[in-house]
Amino acid sequence: MLPHVTLLVPFVSPARVDDPLLAELAALFADMPRFACRFEETGSFPGVLYLAPEPAEQFQSMTERLVERYPGCPPYGGEFDAVVPHLTVLHDCADCLCERVAPCLEDKLPLVAQVNEVVLYQGANEEPGWVRRARFPLGSPTA
Repeated sequence: MLPHVTLLVPFVSPARVDDPLLAELAALFADMPRFACRFEETGSFPGVLYLAPEPAEQFQSMTERLVERYPGCPPYGGEFDAVVPHLTVLHDCADCLCERVAPCLEDKLPLVAQVNEVVLYQGANEEPGWVRRARFPLGSPTA
């Protein structure tokens, strides 16, 4: 899987992803603007090192719209009070490793990215892993 900022996980089961759902998602994302983002600093959760996107609000807004449309799919299963948009760099690692890697990454920042699409991945961290199911272009660029 390519580096990404997760909008909503878990989503519906693979068996529920059909043509009408894909069309619904395509319409939802076509109504959202493309935008540029920057990754200027690192952050961490226990065992996770990530890059923080700016503007985080764009990603939060996209997640909120998805949850509004699919209320049975709370982010991270409702496990956390707040959703922090992030691009995971290290996962399931010792916090001391995250602390050693963070300064190396910070020397390479900022990174700039153009967010033009949303990708639906299905699967899991186990084999066969995550598989790209569909791509949804975002609408027009923000002014």
